[in-house]
Amino acid sequence: LLTRMHRTRKARGVVMFVDEDNLKRLLHTLDQLIKKGHKELERRFWFVASDSWGIKQSVVLGLEHLLAGSITIVPHVREEKAYITFFRKLSPTGYTFLEEYWDALGCGERDDLKYFGDCFDYIKYNLKQAGPHRCFECEYVRKYSRLYPTQAPFFQESYVPFVVDAVRVLARALSKYIADDCGQKEFRHCHLSRSRFQGDRLQKYYRNVSIIENEPPLIDANGDGIGRYDVFQLDSKGVYHKVGKWRSSKDSFEIEVQQVRRGLQLAPGDSPLSVCSTDCPRGHYRAYQDQTCCWTCIPCDTTTSIIINGTRCDMCPEGKVADVTQSFCVPIPPVSMRWDTAWALIPASFSLLGLTSTIFVVGVFLKFSNTPVIMASGRELCYCMIAGISMCYVLTFFLVSQPSIPTCAFTRVLMGLSMSAIYAAIITKTNRLARVFKPNGAQRPRFITPKAQVGICASIVSVQLAGSIVWLLVDPPGTKVVFPSRTEAVLTCKATASHLLVSLSYNLLLIIACTVYAFKTRKIPENFNETRHIGFTMYSTCILWLSFGPIYFATQNNFRIQVTSLCMCISLSGTVALVCFFAPKVYIVLFQPYKNVRTRQSAVGRLVNQQMRFMR
Repeated sequence: LLTRMHRTRKARGVVMFVDEDNLKRLLHTLDQLIKKGHKELERRFWFVASDSWGIKQSVVLGLEHLLAGSITIVPHVREEKAYITFFRKLSPTGYTFLEEYWDALGCGERDDLKYFGDCFDYIKYNLKQAGPHRCFECEYVRKYSRLYPTQAPFFQESYVPFVVDAVRVLARALSKYIADDCGQKEFRHCHLSRSRFQGDRLQKYYRNVSIIENEPPLIDANGDGIGRYDVFQLDSKGVYHKVGKWRSSKDSFEIEVQQVRRGLQLAPGDSPLSVCSTDCPRGHYRAYQDQTCCWTCIPCDTTTSIIINGTRCDMCPEGKVADVTQSFCVPIPPVSMRWDTAWALIPASFSLLGLTSTIFVVGVFLKFSNTPVIMASGRELCYCMIAGISMCYVLTFFLVSQPSIPTCAFTRVLMGLSMSAIYAAIITKTNRLARVFKPNGAQRPRFITPKAQVGICASIVSVQLAGSIVWLLVDPPGTKVVFPSRTEAVLTCKATASHLLVSLSYNLLLIIACTVYAFKTRKIPENFNETRHIGFTMYSTCILWLSFGPIYFATQNNFRIQVTSLCMCISLSGTVALVCFFAPKVYIVLFQPYKNVRTRQSAVGRLVNQQMRFMR
């Protein structure tokens, strides 16, 4: 037992609730281990003992140095004066135990001492004359004198008053019982002498009844004794000092904390720490070992799990995280793109710059609409492209806004419509040039007039628009909360990445077709080098979207990167068309006006140029 106690290094307090014989056996075994070389056991334990230890000298004799600081409790000692008077008149003659006690007091050698009162007076006289150090046979008298100086050298056993009280309580209860039933009759003439006392009725005469004036009852209404205990602490000299008391009737406990600290040799403010395991820090739960007071602290995720009764770690359901105290699961507040972050400011600023540039291009085209360069570029289709480019830039502001039904609806429509407007105009342009310059073409190509070209472009765009409208009707726009990780909730539009891919698949076909036509028309003669600009636009667009795809689908768990990359990709698509197709024309109109004139052309050139002019 002692070895197992020693293995638990942090546990120093030992509560002793054993009988006196086993108590002595344990303490003497501990003393023997120390003498055999186990010095680490010396002053290793702090004992807290029940009244079986109490303030007995027989328990601590010879072990005072080992047990100093021990805390014991004893029933509150009340001096029973009648018993003292009775005991002082007793003679030891004829009583075996009293004769042993008489000899232990050292009075057996005196023939002139007949009663215990005489013996006590004799001892008291010797103590006064020679000092307690001369009375070796009365060692216990010297120690008890410090506790109860008015009673020395006679000391009542602490349980004597309880025995007297028990007899007194029962006697008074029986007396009242008889008086209520028999009145003035003698008991032998009363019917109670021939019948039995009723236990349940007898209880009413001694429960919750005080037998001593100004003292609380000794037995409460439930039949339990009312406890009154005093707390003592043993010093290194074997003397017990009263350091506290407990009264169950007043539910009060008083203890001299500083005195106890001094007895335990603790610094002021320190507390006697005796634990098998210390409290677990925040974010840990207790995993018990073979003892209920010993445990190991196991980490518990402070963000996704809660601790139940400090002994279990439970994961919160999806969409919830642990609160600050890690006691409850609380819903995760959904987040979305914020305008005050770089994730929104950068694409929004880029789009605003693009819109400004687009407005500038529109202004140039309107101002110089009758010049050869502008007229030869096919103004109607150019305006269709500019409308698509503008929608690309506007779409950014819907994407970075907080998701709602209107913003989600506009996002669905504009995402496909913006690019289909650009690439429908480009494919119409390149298709017309490919048909006009088709080798071995004997007849004039059909549908190459400006009106026909606009009609073709509108029909191509209408397919995308019709698809977007059907999508809105079949799956109405809305918002939802997704959880890319266990600790994050994102408010987003009710559309998955696969829906986005389906929506953009039509534009992907247009991009492929535009690229093919741009390649086929790369060798158109004379000044029809607009196809070269279209080729640059489509090649750059292909590279851009091939780069965007992996980034978008590889960042499913980071909505900010997804939204920002999507905004930049769409805006860059419009920027590529704006720079590669319109910038050269604007540059010639503004900075090289000498090139913005009619030149001599071949017959084929004149024919095509006429067909490409805008109708006035």
